[in-house]
Amino acid sequence: ALVFAFLEIEIEGKYAWSEKTQTWYRYNPKSIVNKFLGGKPLTGYHIMVFGVAILISHLPFFFGLPWNVNNEFWILAIHFAWTPLWDYLWMVFNPHYGITEFKQNKVWWYQNSVWVVEVMPLEQLTQWGISLIFAILANKLISQIYLLVGFILLTIISNFALVPIYRKWYWQMRKFDDRNKTKIFH
Repeated sequence: ALVFAFLEIEIEGKYAWSEKTQTWYRYNPKSIVNKFLGGKPLTGYHIMVFGVAILISHLPFFFGLPWNVNNEFWILAIHFAWTPLWDYLWMVFNPHYGITEFKQNKVWWYQNSVWVVEVMPLEQLTQWGISLIFAILANKLISQIYLLVGFILLTIISNFALVPIYRKWYWQMRKFDDRNKTKIFH
């Protein structure tokens, strides 16, 4: 989740939900897709990054885990646990935002979402709920609870230990740019 957050920070910078990237946007507030996305637009970028995420989630099947319905539920439980974490880590680590900026009135792509105790969008907690349902179906509820608790603890530790290091590196790498030395032409 942290690597995906770093990747998106590098791609999007301060412009979340692919606001300034060269991708297409589709938005119809009545569309089931936009409702499923919590009122956010569908983008070409997000189709691709969500596709990569679901494929990576399924890598255990390519490395010998036998496919069956029980294991599929387990993989989906893990996927739905780390997806909202990836989104949250983007906000926490992004030098243009941070944990104090993760508020409904400051995050346009969550402005139409219902927020739980003004801490996080309901859709993120819903994904954790879905992960627990898949874990129950996979007979792995206790393991999933341990995973979620581990995610919470690692996120808290990251807030204090890694965020300052990453942000320093982020700004250091942007002090100058060697693009002009590469002889890029179009």
